Amino acid sequence: MTTVNWERLGGDEVERFVAAALTKDRGGGCRITPSSGDGGIDVLLPKRDGTWEVVQVKRYTGPLDSKQKARVRESWDRFIEQELIHRTISVWTLAMPWDPSREALEWLQGLPPETPFAREWMGRTRLDVLAADNPQLVDYYFGDGASRVKELITLGIEAGRPTAGLVESDLLQSVLTRHEALAEILDEIDPFYSYEISVRAGKLPTEAEAYEAAADGAAMVQFATIDTDRYVIMRVIPTHPLASQLRPIRQTVRFEATPGSVEHQMLEDFATYGTPFQDVVGDVIDASGPPGTTTTGRSVFSVTPISNAEFPPLELRALDETGAAVASLPLLAPQTSSGFDGAHHWLTTTDPSGLVTLEMRIGGMDRKWELHLRHGALAGQPAVEASKVGDFYRALDSSHALSLAQVGGMDLLAPFQLSDPLKTEPSIWEAVAIYTRLQRHTPDRVLLPDFGQVTTSEFVRLQNVVSALEGIELELRWQPRPVIVPKGRINEFLPFVDASEPFEALQVFEIEMPVAGVSVSLSNALASRMLSCRLDRGDEDEMVVLSPAGDNRSLLVAVDHSFDVGLYLGTSGLEASASLGTSRRTTVPGQEAETD
Repeated sequence: MTTVNWERLGGDEVERFVAAALTKDRGGGCRITPSSGDGGIDVLLPKRDGTWEVVQVKRYTGPLDSKQKARVRESWDRFIEQELIHRTISVWTLAMPWDPSREALEWLQGLPPETPFAREWMGRTRLDVLAADNPQLVDYYFGDGASRVKELITLGIEAGRPTAGLVESDLLQSVLTRHEALAEILDEIDPFYSYEISVRAGKLPTEAEAYEAAADGAAMVQFATIDTDRYVIMRVIPTHPLASQLRPIRQTVRFEATPGSVEHQMLEDFATYGTPFQDVVGDVIDASGPPGTTTTGRSVFSVTPISNAEFPPLELRALDETGAAVASLPLLAPQTSSGFDGAHHWLTTTDPSGLVTLEMRIGGMDRKWELHLRHGALAGQPAVEASKVGDFYRALDSSHALSLAQVGGMDLLAPFQLSDPLKTEPSIWEAVAIYTRLQRHTPDRVLLPDFGQVTTSEFVRLQNVVSALEGIELELRWQPRPVIVPKGRINEFLPFVDASEPFEALQVFEIEMPVAGVSVSLSNALASRMLSCRLDRGDEDEMVVLSPAGDNRSLLVAVDHSFDVGLYLGTSGLEASASLGTSRRTTVPGQEAETD
């Protein structure tokens, strides 16, 4: 069992250990830097019910004397006066390495004023258990951490030595076993971080691949060339919620850039607003942090943004002259950063489809908005998601203002006046709307095509099909068409050849719409309802020709899938044709047709 000689430790050492151990066990929280304005709080821990536990840490290892009680009372009074009105507190805990007597507990409970929350004492026994559960933290704060790192490095070197005498069948298992052993050693090096190391074939990655490697919460990613065909990636990943506070990665880097160059502008924006930058050469002249992050020398640096989950759900609003919202667009959790002075800030976010990117640089009166619509990204996007962007853009007017706001709540910043360049080509969003309407009539996912590759005739055909599926009868024109009669059934058609009056016909066909190179199935079949027809004998024995009888109008309509694909002829007038229920009809199964 890991033990701690609490009597030999200073107050800051105890406080830092207690903060690290409690926030690790609770999965969150923060340590308040000691000062006269700390509100009587050393550690602040969130609870599942939305309330907070406040921990005040003292290094006292024996019964409290009058001066020590006065210091505890001073911390308590600051907490009551400065913090109680700002948070909902469920527990206030005094943590110190001495198990209290009954009289000490009564003294703590008797501190005025009366409060609705519990007061607890975390004594030596509980702190010893906390230490036993966190041996890495004990070793880091109180033990010989450097010796432990050297020991682990030695084990790693031993695990990496080549093994002689292995047969081919054992080689893979040996490599896997050693890889697992090295991974375990790496995770023991530092209590605040874990490591992922991988060797990949090829050249150093592109910017996009580097960003992907930095995703999923990596605090730092290093790329290094092994030889002409391989490189290694090391990802340093925080495993403690307060890693950046209790074990920060710090580097002092000297950058040199020519004034007016792209690199100079990126560095200037980074210093002022905290904006990310990519591929800038610099020299690390000093570094501190977990092992693997303290290398000095020349490197190529990129700073990647991270999402800020603490932001409330956001939306972009379009406001009319009265300040009323006429349209809104939901936004994802933003990525945020701040400049060196802490007074200038950078924020970027996108809508769920990724089509709209909002970038803001804020600082006092110096505020910049950048709103980007990536038209090239429309291809392959789900039509329904893209239509939400289209609805927003179609609602915009040059008299409108934009506002960043909480969903269903207040504006976070003063509205920004909209300008004409933010308007987009309306026909793009009208086209998106057609594909969105198609989605209501297919179980398949409708993705947007590259509109530059869609011909006018293809788009008109899509419009006609969607309108028919929505119950709109489209009037079209049709031309004579030959009908191949199933063998032996020509006599069924002869009454229509001899008919003295025109009749109606209905041609039912299945249709699959090609969208973005993929066919989507439809919830209904389509039919061409020809209003005035005649039937003539064809040039071959098993052929007849269906032709307009003076009126070549037809209606494109939707029918359910209970109707067989084929041609239906009738002589009972409009009502019989509409219901397809006349006894004088002939069906030609499998007869195909085209929409006119």
